[in-house]
Amino acid sequence: MSQAEKYSWLSLVTTGAIFWWFQMRMLDGWTVVDQPAGKLVGVYVIVVILAIIAETALVLFVAGARGGVKKDERDHRIEAKANGNAYFFICAAVNIIVFQLLADEAFAGHILPRIDLTSPATMFFALFAILFGAQFVKLASTLIYYRM
Repeated sequence: MSQAEKYSWLSLVTTGAIFWWFQMRMLDGWTVVDQPAGKLVGVYVIVVILAIIAETALVLFVAGARGGVKKDERDHRIEAKANGNAYFFICAAVNIIVFQLLADEAFAGHILPRIDLTSPATMFFALFAILFGAQFVKLASTLIYYRM
């Protein structure tokens, strides 16, 4: 197993743990809890700090004293394909939100599932969940491409 693959596995675990913490602060079952903006800023700052600490620790743990994660041409090609998959995920997710916002206005009373994006807490959760989702897609793609 290459260093880049080990890094991806560990990053997947740490990202999952950070997302678990995030969703525990934001959800009650499947419903986003309405919270004041000050509390949302606190959650945001903690998630960013946790991500920085986790990624720094991963680089130090995987790379050790060898001076970084060594990547060859295959690693760079896999990383580029995984980044492309994450980009497509973000585009699809943002388009779903845009369509939902437009459908609410254009088709009043529609039967499509509705996400109340007028609440700052819901919008914050939706946007951050998209970022986490893109990271999961990137890491899972990386691991799949290494197995091919």
